[in-house]
Amino acid sequence: MKKLLALLIKAKVDFDRSKAYWGYVQFIMMIYVTLRVSEDTVWGAWIFNHSWVIILLIVVMLWIMRRIGKFITKYIYPKELTEINKANPYFMEMYNKIMKMKL
Repeated sequence: MKKLLALLIKAKVDFDRSKAYWGYVQFIMMIYVTLRVSEDTVWGAWIFNHSWVIILLIVVMLWIMRRIGKFITKYIYPKELTEINKANPYFMEMYNKIMKMKL
C-alpha cells in the first residue's frame, strides 16, 4: 500500500511539473475538433474509422508529458531553487552564517 501511495505521489508531482505543457494538449484537442469537422474528408474518415490511432496518440502524449515532468523535476527544478535562493537575501544571510559556523 505504501509503495502504491509513493508511486501515485511521484506521478502527481511529475504531472504537476509538466502542467506548463497543457497548451500542447489544447493544441491536440484543436486538431481533434478540426478532424471532427472534416470527418467527411478522406483523412478524417480514415482516422475515425481507425479510432485506435486516437487512443494510441493520447496514451503516447500522456507518457511524453510524464517524461517531461520527470526531466523537469530531476534536472531543472533543483537548479531553479538554487537560483531563487541565491536571489533571496534572507537565505543568503542564513547560508553565510552556517558557513561561518562550519569554519
